[in-house]
Amino acid sequence: MERNFNAANQELLNNMKFYILSGPVQETAARKAAEELEEKLWIAQQAGKTFEAYYGMNPKRYCDDLLSLLPKRTMRERLRLFIFGFLFLVQWSIADGIRGTLTVSLYDLGVSLGAAVLTISTIWVLMRRTAFWSKKAFFWSLFFSLAGACCIYVGLMRSEELLFPAGPRIEFNGVPAYVLGAIGITLIIVCLYWSIFRLKKDSQRRAKR
Repeated sequence: MERNFNAANQELLNNMKFYILSGPVQETAARKAAEELEEKLWIAQQAGKTFEAYYGMNPKRYCDDLLSLLPKRTMRERLRLFIFGFLFLVQWSIADGIRGTLTVSLYDLGVSLGAAVLTISTIWVLMRRTAFWSKKAFFWSLFFSLAGACCIYVGLMRSEELLFPAGPRIEFNGVPAYVLGAIGITLIIVCLYWSIFRLKKDSQRRAKR
């Protein structure tokens, strides 16, 4: 059944869903909880009341209480997120190996790993803290955080020329370079395909309701 929320409730629903889905809980449980939240908000709207008036607590507190009851993400799931961020940063570099020659800076790999951890952690914390803020405040806080993370990353990459002008580096030629290049291109395709697949799957799930 299609649910036509008013503008205020639609924005609240989006905020609540994001807050739940980005929480430190297992994805399957989070998605089920998000669907239940949509049902509860729809009941409140049908009764002509706000979520807070109908359920006796503000939406953020309600979500926090709900999250405390859901199973937490395993260490494997958390590491997978950081590994994905690391691969996203290095895949463009190793894709150059398709030319037959690939020079990998160990300093760059270390910076990429640190940047992945720092960026994902910062964005995750920031977006959750601002989930119920106004769109304008959320946009600018995210913009300045991303800009700051990019500046730090570029600054660290540029500092290699001053700190380690001659290395340490590993050079690959011939078959090893082609293999790494193929891996890099494959990772790029998989990341793009996975993103499109998830968006399509979410759209189909919403259409069935």
